[in-house]
Amino acid sequence: IHAMQAGKNVISEKPVTMCSEDLAEMIKASEEFLSNVSDEEIKSHKEISSGVYCTEFSNGTKVCVNYNDKKVATPIGQVEADSFKYVLAGG
Repeated sequence: IHAMQAGKNVISEKPVTMCSEDLAEMIKASEEFLSNVSDEEIKSHKEISSGVYCTEFSNGTKVCVNYNDKKVATPIGQVEADSFKYVLAGG
């Protein structure tokens, strides 16, 4: 919610817009991610650098969120500015 209030999009790598294609992509990405973590416990949640948070779930799925205005390197790969990246369990 905080990210959306700040005009940032943490559901998809696309900027926040009202375009129907972007909305469909955001829904698909959120459904895929949430279907893999909805019944899982958070194993760890850390701020790995200023404005960059990584969370690991009990099934091994990991997500890193970058709230900064520049891309950053994370343990699961580069994350664009104001965006996120996740890897599914076993991925």
